[in-house]
Amino acid sequence: MGAIDLELDRADVWEDDEVNTALGYMEDLKQYIMLNFGETAQGGNVDDYVRLTYTVSNNIGGGTATGGSWLTRPINTEFSDSGSICSLSGNDFALASGTYKFLIVASFGNVNAMRIRLYNVSDAAIVLISPPANISANGINGLSMLSGQFTIAATKTMRMQYRTSFTQPNGLGLASNFGDDETYTTIDLWRTSS
Repeated sequence: MGAIDLELDRADVWEDDEVNTALGYMEDLKQYIMLNFGETAQGGNVDDYVRLTYTVSNNIGGGTATGGSWLTRPINTEFSDSGSICSLSGNDFALASGTYKFLIVASFGNVNAMRIRLYNVSDAAIVLISPPANISANGINGLSMLSGQFTIAATKTMRMQYRTSFTQPNGLGLASNFGDDETYTTIDLWRTSS
C-alpha cells in the first residue's frame, strides 16, 4: 500500500470528475482502517463491526436536502453487525457500551455549503462534527466524510445529521442508474474495547 496522509476528524468532498481518484483513495482508506482500526493495530475485537446504510432501489435519488438547520439523515439498512452491538430503529441506532472508531460517508448534490455530524440522542450531545464543505455545481455529487472515536459507558442512541445552506431535490445524492441499488450514506463502526 502506498503512503497516504489521513487525519481523523475530517470531511472531504469529491466531484464526479474526481471519482476515479476517490475510488483509489477509498481503497487506500479501507486498508488504512483495517491496519489502524482492526484487532492487531488497536487490540480491539475485530468481530465487533457495524455497517449501517441508506440504500434504495436503482435510479432512486437520495432525497431532498432541506437547508437551514440540522436534520436527520435517513438510515434504513443494518448491513452488518458481527458483534450484535447495534440496534437500528427508524433513522436512529443504539450502540452497546464501549470505545468506537467510526467512518461516515454521505453523498450530497448541489447544496452549496454542507456539514455532517454524529449526534448522541440519549445525551443530547454532538459526538463529532465535520468541517464545512461545499458542492455547488449543478448535477454533481459530492462525498462528505467524517471519522473519529468516542467512548460510551452505557448503551446510547445515536443519529447521523446533516446541514446544508440550500434546499435541493435530490440534494442527499443523485442516482447513478447503473442497475444496482443506490447507497447514499454509509456508517462504519468498529468497537475497539467494551
